[in-house]
Amino acid sequence: MTALMLGGAAFAADKTQQGQMHGQTQQGQMQQGQMQQGQKELTGRVVGVKSDDLLVESEQGAIIPLRVSHQTMVDGKELKKDQRIESHLKKEFQPGAEVRASFGIEKMENKAVSIEHKK
Repeated sequence: MTALMLGGAAFAADKTQQGQMHGQTQQGQMQQGQMQQGQKELTGRVVGVKSDDLLVESEQGAIIPLRVSHQTMVDGKELKKDQRIESHLKKEFQPGAEVRASFGIEKMENKAVSIEHKK
């Protein structure tokens, strides 16, 4: 009888863990959906480049660092995988250039999704 009770307790714990894992999966999917829906837009003037960050002064005067990766679309194109991000940004975006960017906030960083020269 003890063995049956232990087996039943283990089964209940297993069901609880499955429920928690399912809840975590749903929560992760929800957060990912919110990230896509929660993308922010920024229009401003390029101040400079620091490492892989494009520094943009917003219309309100705040300087916003945008983390650029090889997945970031720059004027509709991805960066080449063998290209250094910092050197590409310095060549492509001169201080004073007007840009429009979309980005998401991930791990306390502004991850640039796309950056375009404003015409």
